[in-house]
Amino acid sequence: MEPYIIIGSYWLFSALVGGMPEPAATSSLGYRWAFSSLHLLAGNVSTAVETRYPIASSEQKTSA
Repeated sequence: MEPYIIIGSYWLFSALVGGMPEPAATSSLGYRWAFSSLHLLAGNVSTAVETRYPIASSEQKTSA
């Protein structure tokens, strides 16, 4: 059951980060920092999963 919770949590996190609107020129420094940091973290988690489970990653890329 634990792997499903981890996968579901990552999916939810990724969806929330992906839904963030791009910062505008008038956006606060805090929002621009949060936007960049969360997108960087989401990308690093994705890279870590692909490194840890290369078979799942290659299957997904070939089926797309």
